[in-house]
Amino acid sequence: MTEGTVRLTMAPTNFEAEIILERLAEAGIQAFPIKSQDPRVAMLGQFDIFVKPSDLEPARKVLDEDQSISEDELVKFEEEDAKRRHITGPPD
Repeated sequence: MTEGTVRLTMAPTNFEAEIILERLAEAGIQAFPIKSQDPRVAMLGQFDIFVKPSDLEPARKVLDEDQSISEDELVKFEEEDAKRRHITGPPD
């Protein structure tokens, strides 16, 4: 899957990888998350994010623009993550 792509960045968790992928997608950049094969960090859930070589500079600009996450974005990602994990909330 990474053939013909270049490494853009690393995300220490799946959640952070999803945020990066969402921001890149909003800019029209397709990115590919690959769980790290480095045995020193693989158990921690680290992901390497890859893009096409032609998208490398635009992707860097997207990530450099604003490193902060708004409260609304955080809530949105947490809700999406909960749906993916089939978490319905605390028991009554």
